[in-house]
Amino acid sequence: MTINASDMLRKLGSGVTPAGTTRPAGDVSGEFARLLDSARKGELSTREPVTISPRVEVELSQDQLTRLADAADRARASGLKNALVLIDGQALTMDVAQRTITGVFDASRGQAAAIDGVVGASAPGEGAGSAAIPVPGGGLIGNSSLTALLEGLAQVSKSADETQRDQADTRGSSAA
Repeated sequence: MTINASDMLRKLGSGVTPAGTTRPAGDVSGEFARLLDSARKGELSTREPVTISPRVEVELSQDQLTRLADAADRARASGLKNALVLIDGQALTMDVAQRTITGVFDASRGQAAAIDGVVGASAPGEGAGSAAIPVPGGGLIGNSSLTALLEGLAQVSKSADETQRDQADTRGSSAA
């Protein structure tokens, strides 16, 4: 028996099953929707690790990498490709499909155009994490208020880093 592709799709869509097989019990589409919703909320984990690109100069603890992996799961479940991940006062860019940290976010370098969503990686005790938030229009470039907010976050993060370096320098010079 031969059947063309259009007829095959119609039959599959109508619930027709081949002879000798049975349909799965229950509402499969509803179950899938529940699983997808759980993944978006961070309640499911693939346990796939996140790596750091060799070109990126950032040090992350094992705990932070675990939280980034959970954030990557939420980003993937929300359909993001290039996410801005907020973790412990840092803003990092992530290739979601590759599960790789590709850089430290710097709005002045034009990275905003490639970002299609934002996700948080909560610290322990702060809940299951935040949902991944897709950016309308597929990128930050058209969203001036969000870009301004992220530039402010980057400035705060840079100021905190400079303060920590200054304090370390002061401790080092007073010990000498």
